[in-house]
Amino acid sequence: MKILILILNVLGFWLMADVAHAEPISLAIAAISEFIGSISIGKLILTVALNVGLSLIEKALAKKEQPQQASAKLEISMGDDHPMSFIMSSYATAGRRKYAGSWGDDGKTPNAYFTDVIEIGSLPNYAGERGLTSVWIDDQEVGVLWEEPHPDGRGYPVLQYRVGSKDYLWIRFLDGTQSGPDAFLTAKFGTEPDRPWKSTMIGLGCQVVILTARYNTDLFSGIPAGLYQPHPVPLYDIRKDSSAGGNGAHRWDNRATWEPTSNPATMIYNLARGVYHGSEWVYGGQNIAAFSLPTANWMAAANACDATVTLDDGSLEPAFRAGYEIQCDQEPLDVISELLKGCNGRMAEVGGVFKMLISTPARQPQRIANRAYANRMGNGGEASGDGWRYRGRGLVQITGRDNYVKYGIADDPGKALDPAKAVEILFDGMINGRFTGKKLADYFCATSTNWIGARKIINSTDRAADIAGYAKKFAAALEATRA
Repeated sequence: MKILILILNVLGFWLMADVAHAEPISLAIAAISEFIGSISIGKLILTVALNVGLSLIEKALAKKEQPQQASAKLEISMGDDHPMSFIMSSYATAGRRKYAGSWGDDGKTPNAYFTDVIEIGSLPNYAGERGLTSVWIDDQEVGVLWEEPHPDGRGYPVLQYRVGSKDYLWIRFLDGTQSGPDAFLTAKFGTEPDRPWKSTMIGLGCQVVILTARYNTDLFSGIPAGLYQPHPVPLYDIRKDSSAGGNGAHRWDNRATWEPTSNPATMIYNLARGVYHGSEWVYGGQNIAAFSLPTANWMAAANACDATVTLDDGSLEPAFRAGYEIQCDQEPLDVISELLKGCNGRMAEVGGVFKMLISTPARQPQRIANRAYANRMGNGGEASGDGWRYRGRGLVQITGRDNYVKYGIADDPGKALDPAKAVEILFDGMINGRFTGKKLADYFCATSTNWIGARKIINSTDRAADIAGYAKKFAAALEATRA
């Protein structure tokens, strides 16, 4: 009983150890209702055409709405009374419906096809017809069969909506570099008496998804709802500009040299100097000279964001990454503020010079653990990541690969946090001396007790006197309960 009391005592004190406008909108709703309800006989009149060919300036003058919250846009918007928007880095959006209509027959079913034209960004990403990274339809990620284009130009079949040899959903992507009206949309809707697809409907500079569905009540309970992640828009990275003190071919005045990035500091730099479509300003700073953003400072900030951290599985990733859909009625400083949150960053302006500081975590625990425990306790070198992988866990903070191997959890070190496993490790290690070679019986027996020396069972003599004092108080409390 005394040994049990001591074990419970030690369990307690060792836990303290260190270690749209209205009318077009109503027409669009009518078109959608026709598609998802019972299909009538005869040709369905095309119900909505919202001008995709507005220039960037016209869009910038569109009616403003409340600024976007910092979250993904999961539901499609309708109409042109929304601000223009664009995506920086990797981000998914439902986009804005610009045109919708039904057409064509499928056997005895008239008006069997529904085509949705959705703008997902007001800047080109120059990524071509395959410029979508990921697509979700009705809450599931889907695959696009890019090698199987439909001959009429409707797009590429979606794998999850193929039944036998028959397809029910196709998708096309326009990357914003299109310079004329889409041939497929013109062929299907160019002669509609109400709202034809006009030659001016180009979508200059806009990324557009064209989604076409074949009527099937088993596959669709309504209009297919999509979420689209386009390839990132290229951005300028001053670190890759050899003419500005960096190393590479990037040039501020040559967009063709730019590359996609998820680096928050690089994204903020581009916003500060201004986002342009060709020579036309779109968003952010205007006429901000390069000297206002000191090269060395911004390079350092970008490098801090790219500093690698080691994950539990030993893989590496950048310390900070970001992705954001910017609504152009948002104040640029509000957007920058959100991006700064994503990299623990700050900005200061003194005399027209803007500097940025990235506050990396003070302790950088992964790096510290990998360095401190390298080549010890069965761990590999610092680059192996074993120091962090086999860091202290559980009731006695079991540390090092050798100790994890002893308890059969080296392949799944997180098991040390399981309560049952943690207690098993505690009892076995202290009774049998599997932590340091010292065990309970070395310090507690029928004739003697050594509270200070018992600290060696776990961790040498670090704070041995303090912990011995805690232990005695716990033991006295436990004994008192027996009285």
